[in-house]
Amino acid sequence: MLINALTLKFAKFENEVFNFNGNNMKQYVVYSRIISLFLTFILLSLPSHAKKPFTLDDAMKFKSLQNPVISENGFWVAYHVSPDRGDPIGYIQSTTDSSKFEIERGARPVFSRDGVYTGFTWVPKSLEVENAKTPKDKPKNGFILVKNTTGSIHKIKDVKSFEFSDDSKWCVYHKFGDDDKKSEKLKKKPIGSELVIRHLFSQTEIRVDYVTEYTLDSAGAYIFYSVSSPDGERDGIYLRRLLEVFAPEFAVNKAENTLYSGLAWAPKTKALGYISSTLTTEGVPKEGTLMIWEEIRAQQYQIALTPQTAPKGWYIPYNNKTKWSEDGLSLFIGLKPDAERDTIETKAITYTDDSFYNIDSVLTKSSELIWHWDDPLISTNQVNWWDKSKDRTFTSVYNLRSKRFFQLADSSCNNVVAADNSIYTIGYDNTPYQKEITYNGWFFDLYVFNLQTGTKKKIATRLAESAHLSPQGKHVLFFQNKHWHIYDTNKDSLANITINVPIPFYDVDNDIPAEAGSYGIGGWFQDDEYVLINEKYDFYKFFTTDPGSFINMSATFGRKNQLQYRYTNLDPRKKAIMNKDTFYVHVYSEKSKATNMFFFEENIAGGINVTTESGLGFYEEKTFTILGRSKNNKLIFSRESFDEFPDIWIADNPLLDNPVKITDINPQMKDLKWGTTEIVRWVSPLGDSLDGYIMKPDNFDPKKKYPVLVYYYERFSSRTYTFYQPRINHRPIYQLYLSDDYLVFVPDVVYKTGRPGYDATDAILSGLKVLIDRGIADPDRLCIQGHSWAGYQTAFVITQTDMFKAASAGAPVGNMTSAYSQIRTESGLARQFQYEKQQSRIGGNLWDSLDAYMNNSPVFLAPKINTPLLILHGNEDEAVPFSQGVELYLALRRLDKPCVLVEYNKEPHHPRKYENKLDWQIKMKEWFDHYVLGKEAPKWIKDGKPYYGK
Repeated sequence: MLINALTLKFAKFENEVFNFNGNNMKQYVVYSRIISLFLTFILLSLPSHAKKPFTLDDAMKFKSLQNPVISENGFWVAYHVSPDRGDPIGYIQSTTDSSKFEIERGARPVFSRDGVYTGFTWVPKSLEVENAKTPKDKPKNGFILVKNTTGSIHKIKDVKSFEFSDDSKWCVYHKFGDDDKKSEKLKKKPIGSELVIRHLFSQTEIRVDYVTEYTLDSAGAYIFYSVSSPDGERDGIYLRRLLEVFAPEFAVNKAENTLYSGLAWAPKTKALGYISSTLTTEGVPKEGTLMIWEEIRAQQYQIALTPQTAPKGWYIPYNNKTKWSEDGLSLFIGLKPDAERDTIETKAITYTDDSFYNIDSVLTKSSELIWHWDDPLISTNQVNWWDKSKDRTFTSVYNLRSKRFFQLADSSCNNVVAADNSIYTIGYDNTPYQKEITYNGWFFDLYVFNLQTGTKKKIATRLAESAHLSPQGKHVLFFQNKHWHIYDTNKDSLANITINVPIPFYDVDNDIPAEAGSYGIGGWFQDDEYVLINEKYDFYKFFTTDPGSFINMSATFGRKNQLQYRYTNLDPRKKAIMNKDTFYVHVYSEKSKATNMFFFEENIAGGINVTTESGLGFYEEKTFTILGRSKNNKLIFSRESFDEFPDIWIADNPLLDNPVKITDINPQMKDLKWGTTEIVRWVSPLGDSLDGYIMKPDNFDPKKKYPVLVYYYERFSSRTYTFYQPRINHRPIYQLYLSDDYLVFVPDVVYKTGRPGYDATDAILSGLKVLIDRGIADPDRLCIQGHSWAGYQTAFVITQTDMFKAASAGAPVGNMTSAYSQIRTESGLARQFQYEKQQSRIGGNLWDSLDAYMNNSPVFLAPKINTPLLILHGNEDEAVPFSQGVELYLALRRLDKPCVLVEYNKEPHHPRKYENKLDWQIKMKEWFDHYVLGKEAPKWIKDGKPYYGK
């Protein structure tokens, strides 16, 4: 349009000024050249195309890339793409040619190991899910089987699970059951559903009705399944040998109206463990019997443990988790104490004339909870724990060769690990410290169990982090008192493994009142010979049999250059790093906030940076993430920054030479206003060196003053060069604000005990001062938003300053003194531990530190607030009680301060209903635009919204 207008003006100028004829040709040529140069300058000054503002509609349709996988043979890559609102699409594409298949509503792809087939979860239409009136009306998932070479698709409805056999000859899928199918006599008997065993080459299927569970041999030679039918005639455990012609069915154990559960197959010893349970007259399974079937004795089964031979006061429950050690010699099963048999429902009492006034009969309907001062757990925590853990079991073990059974877990050590080895395992006991959970945090004692004798030994007390058992059971690693300790199970010896390293292995940046934790471990090496342990920057390979010896795998490059090395396991089946393995490490630069990928192999100190052409240096302003590796060393990875979507790239070799981008999920990004990021560094008034970053709108002008939205939590600066996926949720959608020429500032906050609100204020205001001094932040157009912990901080910050024209706080704590003893309903825990030892960082109890609680509570400082505040709170918030938002609102209302509380009915800490998330995005933007940009206030800001029954 502009070009056309200029052309017309030039033509008009020609006619009017020159009145063209031969006498003024020379003058015409001169002026014509001047105008031509002017037009050229204008054209070069114009952008190639005008970008569109980012809208909520763009956010709803913006796609995320999920579950990327590469086939083991490296020929195929699969993934699914989902808009924020709408149906996913699955994709399979070739790495060798242009073949690509689109799978409507396909999600979470899984390859067969030979790469010939891909299975997708077939999700229902989101429209149908949202329109369902009750949970029962919601459509169920299905299964999509795709042949990769042809793209042929086979769809099956109502499938709850599927898997491929390791030999890639079979696909097994288990369908959802029919809730209306019940036993006529045994009303509460669990009834199975259809299992389908599909032979992939011939496409023939074996269908089995009423299957409750199954287990598939890893080599694809056997499948076992249990049947529970309405009439009980088919109840039993069955085997099919899949290598035999037609895979005929063989009954392992069969008894009418008997339930079979806990199927566990040991490929190395060819043994099946399972539980057999008879039924009550209502069809509820009674105590079970542990059974063993072995291929070498195929015509019979062994009874390993009966209700009569079980430990006194314990029984084998129907709902059980069974697991074999990798050598197939130790079978782990669960027991339950008799005291927990009460989980079986009792019949409701119907009063009669005789029982109506009977005190005992009336009291049976009482629903009291006793809150005793000496309870290990407070009542709400007990209720919550019981609802989640009533089916818990206590680990025991049966040895296939010695035929000995040992109960491992009991009331003195209630959490025992079902190990991969058959020699040693570990267990935890938190009972001595349960009362402290309310105010001090989680602790436990650590035990080692000998699986050959059933004996145990306590090796550590009052640990706060889980221990690590080596794959072969030779060593146990745990962190305590700022050091790593290793226990040798054979030698019965304990050593401090990091004592001789002059580097801290504890979190040096810890700023909560609890003791600093570790940086974790990378994993174990072959034969338990070494263990990989992280410090803040480098990672160390420690010799397990010589605890004083170690190798710095990153050759001190990490600490010297502030690079954080972290090992990445690309094979979830892999239990240990082989000594001659090559592997990849993610390396994060604390200085530049970028993440690169390094390749390691034997005798290469520090690794090779495969994201740079030379293998040296560092690729700045990008984040690289390894996604998968094939057996032939093809690698898929993503590259991202704030303005680059993490599409999939592929390289044909381990050093990533000549990588190719194979997806372009959101091509519309190039037409949308998006923005870029820049690191910001400053020093707080307390002398803390702080990092943060700003998001700048497209065509950012360093000479222009912009309105600024501050968004933060604790430390987000590591996200400077990660992609921010626009989503309709509780957070601001950055792109909406950048499109309207806001700057977005994300400052880090560091804390000192007893002053969290003041520390947040110092960090945020000092960071803003840097932007104001640079001349890019308009001091008269500042706003701030935070949710949860940042919601609290936002409410506090505006008690200390009038810099902000508007503020928004999601799910804020308003009053620490009342919040201290309120309940987190998601766990049933009191919030005391948060203030004394965790995030809220007061560092003492309410009585010893009352001044700190009051001085950091926005409610007590409310008279100082002059900033209009918008509050979001779901009235079923399971983390921050809804009453906290109400307290803050009522304080400001009483003081006649501008404040609006947006309450979402039956919503938790983060709104889940799409309509409410969308409503919040709109209201938050309108709030800031009105108070910061001066736009007209919508009616809800000016007048509120009266309640008329909905």
